[in-house]
Amino acid sequence: MPSPTDKPLPSQMPLSTDTPGSSSKILDKCIEIIQSPLPKLRGSLVLQHFIHGPLSKSEISLLDLEINKEKFISKPGGEYFNNETVSPVGTYFAAETVTFSSNHDYQQGPIVIFDSDGNLVARVELKQPSYGFTWLNEEQILMNYPYEDDNPVFLISPFKGIQEKIRPFITDIFYPSDTSFLEWGFYGTHKNVYDPYMTRALYPSSDENGPTIVLRDLEKKIDLASFSTLSTHGNSPTWSLDGGKIAIALNVAPFVSGGDVPYKYEIFVINRNGKKLLTTNLGSFSETTHIMNLSWSPNGRYIAFWYTNDKNRLFTNLQLAILDTETLTTSRYCVNSGDDYLRFPPIWSPSSDYLILPYKASEQEETFSSLLLNISNGKAWIIKLNYEPLGWLQ
Repeated sequence: MPSPTDKPLPSQMPLSTDTPGSSSKILDKCIEIIQSPLPKLRGSLVLQHFIHGPLSKSEISLLDLEINKEKFISKPGGEYFNNETVSPVGTYFAAETVTFSSNHDYQQGPIVIFDSDGNLVARVELKQPSYGFTWLNEEQILMNYPYEDDNPVFLISPFKGIQEKIRPFITDIFYPSDTSFLEWGFYGTHKNVYDPYMTRALYPSSDENGPTIVLRDLEKKIDLASFSTLSTHGNSPTWSLDGGKIAIALNVAPFVSGGDVPYKYEIFVINRNGKKLLTTNLGSFSETTHIMNLSWSPNGRYIAFWYTNDKNRLFTNLQLAILDTETLTTSRYCVNSGDDYLRFPPIWSPSSDYLILPYKASEQEETFSSLLLNISNGKAWIIKLNYEPLGWLQ
């Protein structure tokens, strides 16, 4: 893997909101929750129901939208699930397993992987406790084992039974960095910066002008582009499924020493060769904008995300928005996340015209339900009460 000591290129293009390709058109939409039968769509939804009690447990079901049939995934060996995730294209569902002793002690177990029919197709035994995992592509996952001296990352091929210890470039540059860079994600979220082929990485850095983000070619061991960012704060770097583009939400407001940190987040889209494709200009509509959890549509056209303009509630009651990267229009939907921290970005259908979302009709509701939204006409259906969506399997 590349070394962070390779000399980076000088800063090339400032990530500002007044450049060509800036998205400044806003379209406000409101959803209509209807009672008609669900549309027959391809694929199965992965839904989770929390079981409240002395232990934090959940049960997982797969809902086939074409035949409206539900199947519960069994818990092998009395294990429960944690860190549930669906592979990028939607081929597999994976989760860590946990067991509880009679005195409620927590024990981490292997990773289990299921196909879209709910069949257990692979089981990854952990070498030691981990800090989570994430899919790199449909065949490989990345996992961090934090209790070894060099904090290695393992590239795991679960269907081949291979665990390869690597020390990726990103691990080297994160540790000496400012702690605010950790907002990008760490340990089990290395996928946030690597493309699906592990040939590109977007990472935070700095130069004589201040904070930057850098796009690196991992095969040639060179930096392709470096962009000034004004602030170290950013989150949710996310590659499109084909690895051709990466989007990231960055705070463009300069840091103010001794005062409140202003939140003026914008979304930037960069192609894999380092060319900036577009930015949003949401800051022109509000003094505060905080953006979280970006999600590319499978066709690479749309980016769904959660945002708020309330500087006093930056992580709760977030609103849904969708950026159309072709028309440079941002559609804001009157759908909020409920008064909870969000674990997941909006989840796209394989056809890129529906979203499945966690939904609360009011802050008073104790649990999430699942809401299916047609992004073109705003029609929505409540899929299942008290079941939170985790993913969409093909």
